[in-house]
Formats: sequence, structure tokens, C-alpha cells
Amino acid sequence: MQPIEFHSKVDLWLILVFVVASIAMVMPFVRGESEFSLFHLHNISRYFVFTFTMATIAAVLMWLPVINTKYSLDDHNLIVRFGIFKWQIPFQTIIRMEKTRDMSASPALSLDRLRIAYDIQGYSKTIMISPKNQTEFCSALTLKVSSLKREAPFLGCENSSNDQ
Repeated sequence: MQPIEFHSKVDLWLILVFVVASIAMVMPFVRGESEFSLFHLHNISRYFVFTFTMATIAAVLMWLPVINTKYSLDDHNLIVRFGIFKWQIPFQTIIRMEKTRDMSASPALSLDRLRIAYDIQGYSKTIMISPKNQTEFCSALTLKVSSLKREAPFLGCENSSNDQ
């Protein structure tokens, strides 16, 4: 069976932070005030090449999660992809799911999040995700994990008001 894919919801404030950071990384090269600027190409040096290359790599790595964050449900696992990272969570280990606005680091690009608790080899773990359509994700996951507990304030899949 083909995996069901859900893309992450992305908050506007996060996009603004990324745009400002990207501009800040590029500005020293565009402005004419530095010996490493694009306007002083006759002074090009290995420092310019190194710095420009590092800034480009940093920008790509910063934007990669925005492009690549998705959550998939295959026959046996919840698969979370976030940039270059990947988590594979077997359905039989998933214990509960709840809505949260926790700002902790997680593979979620929005504060409209779902916290999924699971148990791997006796260790309780959680992961927070932010599927664009939480209602559809919740319904699909509930079909895969029949023993899933939905904690308050979750109150069920159908009560999600911010799903787009």
C-alpha cells in the first residue's frame, strides 16, 4: 500500500525569521563595504570563496526543513521527515496523541502541534508534529492505531478548528 503523506503546516512568523536570517547571511556579500563584497571582485580571495560557500550551505540547510518536512503513514510506521533527519515510529509503540502549543524543539513548523507519545524498548518518548490538516492526519492515524488514546484538550479528531 502507498504511504499516506501529510505536509507540515508552516507558521508565517517562522517564514519571516528565515527570510530575515537569509538576508542577513547574504548582505555582507551584496553591500559594497567589505573587501569580501561582490562589488570588489578584483580582491576575491579564498576567504571570500570559503565564507560565501559556508553562507550558501547554511542557507540551504536552514530552508531544507521548510521544503522537506512531512509525515507519512505506511503499513506499519509513522515516518517523520525533517530536513536531513528521519524518525520511524512503529504503530504498535504509539500510546497517545494530544494537541499542544509547546515551543520545544521538534520536527514541526507550526505551533499548532500534535504531541505523540510512544514507547520504544521500555523508554517513553514523545515527538511533536504539525500536519497541515490535523483532522485528516488524526483520522488516518486512528485507523492505523486502534488503541490510540487521545488526551484532553484533544477531545477527538473532529474538533480541530485550525485545519487548512
